[in-house]
Amino acid sequence: MAQATQSMGPRQYDILIIGGGPAGLSAAIAAAESGATSVALVERKSRWGWPIQCAELAPRLIVETVALERDVIVQSVEGLRFYLEDEQISYLRAPGYVLDRSRFEAMLADRAARLGVSLWQPANARAISGQGALVTQRGCQHELEARVIIGADGPHSLVRRLLADEPIAMAFAIQRVLPMAGPSDIADVFVSPRYGAGYAWCFPRGAEANVGIALSYDRSGELAAALDDLTRRLISAGKIKTATPLRRTGGLIPVGGPIGRTVFGSIILAGDAAGQVHPLSGAGVATACACGRLAGEAAARAVATRCLSDLSDLSDYEEAWRDLYGDYFARGLESRVRLDAAARLSTSGESPKSERPEVGQVTPHSFVEHVRQAWHLPASRVHLPKSGEGSSSEVCEPAGLGQFPQGNGMGLGVRLPLAFLKGTNVNSRRRNLRLFRFDPFRIKSPKKDLS
Repeated sequence: MAQATQSMGPRQYDILIIGGGPAGLSAAIAAAESGATSVALVERKSRWGWPIQCAELAPRLIVETVALERDVIVQSVEGLRFYLEDEQISYLRAPGYVLDRSRFEAMLADRAARLGVSLWQPANARAISGQGALVTQRGCQHELEARVIIGADGPHSLVRRLLADEPIAMAFAIQRVLPMAGPSDIADVFVSPRYGAGYAWCFPRGAEANVGIALSYDRSGELAAALDDLTRRLISAGKIKTATPLRRTGGLIPVGGPIGRTVFGSIILAGDAAGQVHPLSGAGVATACACGRLAGEAAARAVATRCLSDLSDLSDYEEAWRDLYGDYFARGLESRVRLDAAARLSTSGESPKSERPEVGQVTPHSFVEHVRQAWHLPASRVHLPKSGEGSSSEVCEPAGLGQFPQGNGMGLGVRLPLAFLKGTNVNSRRRNLRLFRFDPFRIKSPKKDLS
């Protein structure tokens, strides 16, 4: 017989965060660091970040928002090698880290706890209102009241479904952890007209590799066969030892860009729940951390006023993250739409439709050009690292503040000064954001190109 749920009395907090992923934990840390003394976070998983539903590759810019401890970095990656099927078509220098996602989130949770955040884990948010949430934990039902709620509960967000009747386009991904044949500090990306705007990957993580594929939801039935085919090719190329997986995972990735609004009165959305994911690459950890911090800072400023009738501090969050990442997401969505159109024409053999004149006649050669344009890849094949080059044993130190290595449409390699993301002086931050608008391909000012 199922155990009856016992109802407990209400508990009151200033800020309540639903979801303990990178966005939610970053929001909790930022709120506490900004002076909020009554912060709670609800996370349904019993182990932070587990099961891992992530390819675990993050751009090096993440260190501008989160100080990484050594044990969360599995290895460094120096660049991305792009393939059309089995033909290497480009190389992009894109420094990044392969993270142990579970340790990464556990690290953030430990920091939040040390700052006094109340961690409800494992616990399930069953219902949300503007005044709080109904949460169940170990057979007991708790009413958590809050002045500000941050919804950071992932692509299936309960908070978003309550607030915004706005569907988000999704891709579905599956991944296997396979034994590597040898060390590498280069991540491999595989594109094909068969994948549409999706792609497959082989990301090294020490003696293992995350091998996966992400396709638009309408192609999800093709995932398993496509991953089997990729695995056979990787074994034949000498990159992977065997097809027997050490672990498996999968999940949804928002690929339709951010939702129209992320602030609803005293409730705000961040991370996957807000669609703050690059639509082409699916990269979302670094943006989740940055947007989560902005959400936590805004919430702390709002509760500090002791009067939520003026919600301008929460509205500042909407303006801040859009100033920082608006162009990045918009360009990514445009690239995804154009690449998907080119892929569909390539596989169907149709002539271009009149309503898609920008796609042009799609041949195997021209599809490569569509890929290069979408991912902003160098056109030359000169100096492409060969398979097996590099070592995975060294963890590279992050570059100092103020350095701006060249980046691309994934956001890999692009760095922002930490001062743009931290601090409570919102007017100062707005001036900084106007001066250095985030561009997915370079950092620029109105007068001088700094790329």
